[in-house]
Amino acid sequence: MKATIVRPLPEYPEREKKEGLFFQEGRTSFKAECILYHAGVLLLEGYDYKAKYKEQIELLAGCFIEGSNIEEVLRSQCLMEPWQRLYGILILMGNIPVLISRYNNDPEEIYEELERQIRMENMNIA
Repeated sequence: MKATIVRPLPEYPEREKKEGLFFQEGRTSFKAECILYHAGVLLLEGYDYKAKYKEQIELLAGCFIEGSNIEEVLRSQCLMEPWQRLYGILILMGNIPVLISRYNNDPEEIYEELERQIRMENMNIA
């Protein structure tokens, strides 16, 4: 797994989007709106997807690999103070909250759990 490069996105009032982040590794990318940063956890809402759920998880997990610039970007956007650290990223995927963290960032494991929860959700709806 490679480190994910993050770029800030400006507010986009025409689409009712707050400041956001652009996640990219190679040709894979997606955009997410920054909803909240609190107690080391960044809450995101994805949009303009160019990546499937598995690829999004890989990109977010790559934020915890050495070489990712996510903390610098969050500090430059005044979402994090200089002394704070990023410990986790929470995002909804198919109405299921997915947490990728500094300590739980195996993309395969996280994706398998997401698939399991999606299947359970679909069984409850039927």
